[in-house]
Amino acid sequence: MTNLNPPTGGATTWFLLGRDPILSASEIISLLKREGVVYKNPILKSPFLFLDADLQPNTINRLGGTIKIAEELGTDLSEDTLLGAIKTKLSNETKKIIFGISFYGEDHTEEVEHWGKELKKILKADGHAVRYVFNRESILSSVTVEKNSLTDKGYEFLILKNSKGYQLARTTAVQPFENFSARDYGRPSRDSESGMLPPKLAMMMINLSETPTDQTLLDPFCGSGTIISEALLLGYSKVRGTDSAEKAIADSNENISWLIKNKLISESKDWKIELTPAQKLSKKFDDSSIGGIVAEPYLGKPKNGRETAAELAKEAGELAALYVEAFGQFKKILRPGGRVVFIIPRFVQRNGAPITISEKILPKLLQLGFAVDPAAPEFSKSPFILYQRPSQFVAREIWRFKTSS
Repeated sequence: MTNLNPPTGGATTWFLLGRDPILSASEIISLLKREGVVYKNPILKSPFLFLDADLQPNTINRLGGTIKIAEELGTDLSEDTLLGAIKTKLSNETKKIIFGISFYGEDHTEEVEHWGKELKKILKADGHAVRYVFNRESILSSVTVEKNSLTDKGYEFLILKNSKGYQLARTTAVQPFENFSARDYGRPSRDSESGMLPPKLAMMMINLSETPTDQTLLDPFCGSGTIISEALLLGYSKVRGTDSAEKAIADSNENISWLIKNKLISESKDWKIELTPAQKLSKKFDDSSIGGIVAEPYLGKPKNGRETAAELAKEAGELAALYVEAFGQFKKILRPGGRVVFIIPRFVQRNGAPITISEKILPKLLQLGFAVDPAAPEFSKSPFILYQRPSQFVAREIWRFKTSS
């Protein structure tokens, strides 16, 4: 039966996912679990995740991997019923109508242009002032949606097509791209030599940990403080960071001070960055005092693809030893049932062949009392999520581990 009514609580929500759909979808599920939001019927059909849930306000601001959120308006629609539903929705406006259409799938630019112009013509004939937002392509970017106020003063309609007809949704929120960009490129301290974790990825990793916001979150390889910063922005009440490099401590402190100066977080936030190597964490923190650990550790020297297999294997062994020693410390300070979200690098040789580290350390981590807690069991059989960019010689394996309760 066709549903043309705007959904209320519990109706289907569309999440337009980022460039890593499994990672983005898993982050959404983890966030909902952490916030105690009941959800059902999760379906991943890239580039969307569909599920039924009563979302908290401003959910988009707490997700690093979601581009748009939309509420479903109808399913299994004919073309006439689809356009009729859009017209009915727009006709209720008493002010100037501003709308756009995004049709996902193959290139539907001609249909989008035709539908938009026809709807504009009909609405103007009915006496409405109308502006149709069209960028000569079938999908509007989140930037276009935001710049044209299509989520608050206007409308963006999302369309999909399957064998039963058209699906229709209305965008309710878009990713705060300017905020992410400011935190990434506007922060005063950035270290391109040792590598820079993007704020979006840091937020996704924190959400994957499912650590309650009233528990202490630790980044034991804090670098320039990206994970610490994003945790504070997500509302964690107590955040700690450590590193073995004095420059990292200085960079982290400067970046968090920058957040406070720009009123992105409150001065009253409880955070502390200290010079402590990961191998000595138990001397700094009490047993079972940490709620969750999220980290991108030292990933090795920057790679250019000219390294020999022997050189990469040697470095992989050195990193494996560091990680195992760090996990030994994690086990002491992490609360029972606490999670670790941890990036393990995978070296990629020029011929594309990988040199992995995770297989070297997994048996030892299991011996320490950790269990692999797959971050994407609903969407993937892999125990980790691979985060990789073309032409890069170091890929990130995102692992989630859990201690026994």
